[in-house]
Amino acid sequence: MTKKLITLIFFFSTATFSITVDEILDKMEENENANTSRMEMTQIVVKADGRKNTSKLISYSIDKGDKGLMEYSSPARIKGMKILMLNDGDDIWFYSPRTARVRKIASHQKNQSVNNSDFSYEDLSTEDRREDYACKLLGEEKIDSCLSSILGSNPSRALVDAAENEKFDLIVVGSRGLGSAASFILGSVSKQVVSKANCDVLVVKK
Repeated sequence: MTKKLITLIFFFSTATFSITVDEILDKMEENENANTSRMEMTQIVVKADGRKNTSKLISYSIDKGDKGLMEYSSPARIKGMKILMLNDGDDIWFYSPRTARVRKIASHQKNQSVNNSDFSYEDLSTEDRREDYACKLLGEEKIDSCLSSILGSNPSRALVDAAENEKFDLIVVGSRGLGSAASFILGSVSKQVVSKANCDVLVVKK
């Protein structure tokens, strides 16, 4: 049987706007990666039967996200659990209050789930989102007298749709982390493709 392999090329609009996609992403990354930050977040994991597991955590970062710490504050069973990230998430340590032990997450363990969610330790690594997303400037709109740019991008959905429409047998995607605590909540492109695709998916480590 002949196997078909997906190849997807994104074409960008040539329309003229007051700002480019790269300039917008530069500003977004500058705002996201403050010199120091503190965020309080809620993580909700929805099980197949509809049950929800809710966890709360606090995230700290310094040096524009190069060093980060996530600490779970609830529920009681994981309160005090910590994840330390250094070198943009390339080096990760995990602390469990139940065992009072610290362990470094090895490279081959980074695909393991974090707190029984769909996200892995690999999702904590920091990379330029331009490596994962093909963004397109859709237009501009005034909001409260401020000119705002509208970006569009859904690479995982585009890959899966193209594979289904063309009846491909295999999708090959690279595995790169999105970075920052917010990106951890969103997850990676490769993980979304794996969860949505109806054909085989080969994830290549970069």
